[in-house]
Amino acid sequence: MRRSRLREILNGLEVPGRLKALTATRSGGVLLLGTVLLLVIGITLLSTHARNQIDNLTAANSGARQWSMAQAEVEFLNYQTALLTGISDETPDLRALRRAFDVFYNRIAIIASGRTFELLHEDPRSARDIANIERFIARTMPLIDGPDAALRAALPEMLVEARAIRPSVRELTVRSMTLYARSYDNGRARMAGNLSQIALLTGALVALLMAGLLALTALSRVAQIQAREITQASARITAIVKTSLDPIIVVGPDGRILEFNDSAEETFGYSRDEATGANLLSLLVPPHLREEYAAGIKRFLREGGEDLTDNGRIRIEGMRRDGSHFPVEVSLTSSQTADGQILITYVRDISARVAAERELMQARDRAVAGEQTKANLLAVMSHEMRTPLNGLLGTLDLLQRTALDPLQEDYVRIMTRSGGSLLHHVNDVLDVLKIDSERPEIESALFDPVPLIADVVEEQEETARARGNTIRQDLPDAGTLSVVGDEMRFRQVLQNLLSNAIKFTRNGEIALGTDFDPHRAEITVTVTDTGAGIDSENISRIFDDFVTLDPAYNRINEGTGLGLGIARRLVEAMNGSLGVESEPGEGSVFWFRLPALAQVTNEEVEGSEGADTRLDAAPTPLDVLVVEDNEINRFVVREMLKRLGHRVTEAKNGHEGIAWTKARRFDLILMDISMPVIDGVEATRHIRQGGGPNAHQPIIALTAHAMPEDFDRFREAGVSETVTKPIDLGALSALLGRIPQGGAGERDWPREDPRALLDLEVLEDLRRALGEANFTRMQSQFLRETEDALEAVQGSAEGTTAQDYASEVHRIAGSTAIFGARRLRELLIEHRQLVLDGGLDAACDQWLEIWAVWKDTRAGLTQEAPAVPVRISAS
Repeated sequence: MRRSRLREILNGLEVPGRLKALTATRSGGVLLLGTVLLLVIGITLLSTHARNQIDNLTAANSGARQWSMAQAEVEFLNYQTALLTGISDETPDLRALRRAFDVFYNRIAIIASGRTFELLHEDPRSARDIANIERFIARTMPLIDGPDAALRAALPEMLVEARAIRPSVRELTVRSMTLYARSYDNGRARMAGNLSQIALLTGALVALLMAGLLALTALSRVAQIQAREITQASARITAIVKTSLDPIIVVGPDGRILEFNDSAEETFGYSRDEATGANLLSLLVPPHLREEYAAGIKRFLREGGEDLTDNGRIRIEGMRRDGSHFPVEVSLTSSQTADGQILITYVRDISARVAAERELMQARDRAVAGEQTKANLLAVMSHEMRTPLNGLLGTLDLLQRTALDPLQEDYVRIMTRSGGSLLHHVNDVLDVLKIDSERPEIESALFDPVPLIADVVEEQEETARARGNTIRQDLPDAGTLSVVGDEMRFRQVLQNLLSNAIKFTRNGEIALGTDFDPHRAEITVTVTDTGAGIDSENISRIFDDFVTLDPAYNRINEGTGLGLGIARRLVEAMNGSLGVESEPGEGSVFWFRLPALAQVTNEEVEGSEGADTRLDAAPTPLDVLVVEDNEINRFVVREMLKRLGHRVTEAKNGHEGIAWTKARRFDLILMDISMPVIDGVEATRHIRQGGGPNAHQPIIALTAHAMPEDFDRFREAGVSETVTKPIDLGALSALLGRIPQGGAGERDWPREDPRALLDLEVLEDLRRALGEANFTRMQSQFLRETEDALEAVQGSAEGTTAQDYASEVHRIAGSTAIFGARRLRELLIEHRQLVLDGGLDAACDQWLEIWAVWKDTRAGLTQEAPAVPVRISAS
């Protein structure tokens, strides 16, 4: 409270306008003086300009230019008269004719080149007349300068030309009079405007001078009030500093201590008299830190002396009178006084806190070092063990292929089995380390889990029989389920669970089953065994690393205790969940859930349109133009198209592509974007605007580097759709299946680009897998249930826990992945994490964005289109 109170006083909040008013008044005086100077400068400049204009008007009003123009016409008439005389006389006076022409020529030369007549050259009509006269002179001059006989013979023709040019001479003379008269009038008007501005500025200058006198009077009165307020504020500051529980040290502009309160005396061991007047850094800062602290204080003051207390204290090292060093927290603030800028320092001894923090950090470092050492040891041991194991197992494999007696064969078989078991344990350790160090890459694709489960069972049936176990499969028919996830990771999870069940079951039964929940759009895979079971106190830690339960259990069954931990990590990475139910002596049920598609019957699948996903040849071959500069890419696309039964024409760049589109019609154009000569965007624009036979045909852009913002630019140029490289045969077949015979003129091509919202590859795979009828039915169900689920979870925010809320959001996110609602899924996952990190209140504002994305996603899924456009991810 005291520290805050002191800051208020120093900042001028307690004494209104203390130094601020004085500074503002001084600033106002400087501003006033500057304004007066600007006005004086303005008046001076305008006066100079007015004087120049008067000089110009005087020059413009002179008759020299008008006389010169009139005289030019007179000289021309003299020349014309000389021509008439020469024609009528038997012995013409050619010298007089030449003299008359030369005088006229000189007049015109002055007008054409002199700066005095610039106004005529700026006028189009006058400039045209001058040009006509100059051309006349150029034609006549050779005759004038030529032999007398030639000149005498040309006199009639010269008279005709002189009469022809006379209107231009007359028009030039008359127009010059008009132009110079108008210029004189405009100059007078501008001069009048300048004089008006001078009058206004002079009036403003007088008004400002009057205001300055009033301001000086007020300044004197304010200065008296401020002096009294400063005295009162100083008394209050002294009282606050003296009674503060924390040390407060006030330092002057020269770095010497001005105030040293009682708490400072107790903390540093100096009396107030000893400290006052001493240099702050020399007295209270260790020698090796003084230069650094001095630079910091200078920087603090140079940057404006902002109050650092709002940003937290600064931790530094102080020095007591006895020379001992101790940690302190310091906060600084500055204040402007009549003597300069002072620095107020608040200090707190934090020796006890630093000691506690040091102990805590040491304990944390020891724990982290221990974990790191353990991880490093496991990694090194696992890697070092793999090398000799690979050599051992390889040698045993070679040894098995030699002639061995039965006893030796048993030895080799035992060593091989033991080595394989050890290698499996080492691989488990490496899997855990890899998953923990970097998030595993999870593919998101549709796959049928039924044949995959059957494959895993077949792999481990021999191991199960060796322990007297039988494996039963309670599975639906293949083709009735589709899981959204990573097929390889799914297999790994199932292998670990089944291996675990076999390991801890002897002479029993293991059952694998699946269950689909249509409301939650999830598949549950169960692995049930009749083994020893798990005690309830161990259920919570069964998925932890290196957990092998009780010693008796371990003596019977070998293992590292890592398989279930790996399974848990992988299921969570696929946005699923993993659990176990068990009774000691009865057995265990391990299960995991993942997002899945709705069940359909075999009859529905077999009868659905589009259920056959084989890459048959096209029923109607298409004429396809491939515009691609890269020879390898062009070869790949060409061979794919030929394999699908289509006809292919190739162009090496955009220029060749444009030429082909003018020559013949194609059903489809595959256009690379980045090409030399003419790129794909410009080539598409040429094709669309050229009006040729392919102006309205579908053009598919093939690009490896396009960003979403580039798609709009491609569409504006006329691209029907953009497909990112590389493209595989299945995706190309699906794409071409949507191209109508005859081109886009017979069928509307999808213009909207849904890539920002939807994973179009997932949608295309789903449509092809289920057929159009089932796809449409499931899509309607998905849209209806997702909207209801979003409304329900938003409405439950006030009456549920953050964990339950996040679980429901997680479930919805999993179902959206089935229909490729990529952006909505990402937003829901982000929303879930926001709730888990900051509680329900932290995520309320995000619902506006969620509903907006859902609206766009719903529109993208229900738009009228021949098929969902395919998207091939770039490598």
